[in-house]
Amino acid sequence: MIGKGSQGVYVKKVIERCKEEKNNSKLTVNSSPYALGIYHRLGFVESDKEQTINGIRFTPMSYFLM
Repeated sequence: MIGKGSQGVYVKKVIERCKEEKNNSKLTVNSSPYALGIYHRLGFVESDKEQTINGIRFTPMSYFLM
């Protein structure tokens, strides 16, 4: 598990790297209910409603790089 203060730092680095490479138009994640807030603050938007698969709840989210 990553400490709460570190979560945004790692995701921001991934976003920066993907923007530099310019070969992707978006990033996608499956956010747990507990991580929705951090992803929203980083600019991700929900791309579908909450789902449960094999007992694991998640919300698909996207970050548009363009």
